[in-house]
Amino acid sequence: AHRGADETSDPVARRLIELAAASLEVPDTPELRRALRVAVEVAETLVRYAFRADPSGSPELLAEARQVILRYLEPHLTR
Repeated sequence: AHRGADETSDPVARRLIELAAASLEVPDTPELRRALRVAVEVAETLVRYAFRADPSGSPELLAEARQVILRYLEPHLTR
């Protein structure tokens, strides 16, 4: 079944939403849910890339992935 754009089926994104709402006191909004789903997808792709480049996970590429995700999410998590 096709899920609507605002539904969060990914358990990682769902957990991130719960953590953001609880620990960062960020409101659970459709925009936050979408941003976290995007962040999870981007992170998965970048982590796969880091492990393709180096079977043990390129530390440089993993650090870049972390920065990409943090910078993308920052406006959504600091209100």
